[in-house]
Amino acid sequence: RLKEPMQMGYSAVGTVIECGRGVTEVSVGDTVAMVGQAYHAEVNRVSKTMITKIPDNAEDIRQYALCALAGIALQGIHQAQVEPGETVAVIGMGLIGHITARILNAYGCDVIGYDVVDKSLAGTRLKAFISSNDENAADITKSLTHGRGVDKAIISASANTNAPMDHAAAILRDR
Repeated sequence: RLKEPMQMGYSAVGTVIECGRGVTEVSVGDTVAMVGQAYHAEVNRVSKTMITKIPDNAEDIRQYALCALAGIALQGIHQAQVEPGETVAVIGMGLIGHITARILNAYGCDVIGYDVVDKSLAGTRLKAFISSNDENAADITKSLTHGRGVDKAIISASANTNAPMDHAAAILRDR
């Protein structure tokens, strides 16, 4: 199937130019974010379940084009069953890692970021950044968590080895 040509889907922002039958959540002229069925095209036909109206007072609508990426981050957070107040490791601080960290921060979690290089961004509030290559990473993590380790670990890293999984195992608290 990978050899067959197909449109690549992701997310986008646009203006509604026409609505189908039964569409009541948005109207012609509304600015919307869309996910999953947004293609590299000037006009997209998107299911009403994959679209949401952007608030009229939004300062920068371009940020809403990241809705699919935020969905990926949320999936990791939900799979980890994160609860407010927990200390969560985000292993891999690329774009998805930063979005994950920002959502976790909004949940009220302490976030410790890990990556092979420091990709910290000013808008991402981390409790700490620790290099994944630091041989003392687990000890540093324990010192930041009163000797317990992190409550949850979310891996948003890409690697050719099990290193991110091994790293997560080393920094997670016991039970």
